[in-house]
Amino acid sequence: MMGSDGSVSGRDMQAWSQFPLQVGQGDGPTANSIRVVAIKQLTKVAAEADGTRWWEVDVGTVEGSTRIGWVREKGHPQVTLCSPWDWPGFEIVEGEASTPEQLYARHIDATKQARPDEQAAMAARAAEANGGPLFSRVCDAIDLDDDKVLTPDELRKALKQPWLADALSRLIIHHTSEWGTPAAQWDAIDKDIPENRKGDWEREKEKFQTLQWWSAVAPQTGLPKDAKIYHFHPIGLIRSFANKTEKLTLECSGQYLNHVQ
Repeated sequence: MMGSDGSVSGRDMQAWSQFPLQVGQGDGPTANSIRVVAIKQLTKVAAEADGTRWWEVDVGTVEGSTRIGWVREKGHPQVTLCSPWDWPGFEIVEGEASTPEQLYARHIDATKQARPDEQAAMAARAAEANGGPLFSRVCDAIDLDDDKVLTPDELRKALKQPWLADALSRLIIHHTSEWGTPAAQWDAIDKDIPENRKGDWEREKEKFQTLQWWSAVAPQTGLPKDAKIYHFHPIGLIRSFANKTEKLTLECSGQYLNHVQ
């Protein structure tokens, strides 16, 4: 090994005789969700002789673990270098199929609060919510045990994974705003409220009514009369556009990452 003063130390050093990364290798982990990252945040980079760059990135696998691999800036299947204005990673999910009644039943069923005489009915309505587009999409991403039931513990674990928290923050949910939800949808939950909690529930509904400004404002502003709007995660939206550098977008199918030992 040559020292800085031109001397030879005699110590062996491993080196490669040719660039070790090739697009066709595909021997790395399979990604389970789209990964979007600003290239300025990637600290490990390698360049081919012509200057083409490779970056080391972390992804979430189908097993729910984090793995590391390398991707090429061009000519690499399912890897795209793009502008924030391409809206990389954002996905619209229809959530209108899930009503407050179904969502409440889902909560009661998941937390095992249902009384014996109502367990079957609660489970049936919970299944309707779990089978809808919203929870189906979220479960595809973070349902760790693949039982198609999203638990609070799974959600907490998911948010601790940067790649998964970022993917969730880019979901755009098309759903009725709580500022315009018809009162009948809240009233549909009345029958499921325990007798000793009905007073609390009535006060909660009164609070909901104080938030119902949509129908009064929509005609003058051009807002949709049915209050069905697209809900963005504020941090995900701001983070995507606050950093105006190019984004590296990794699509989610296939074993495309290259791995170097």
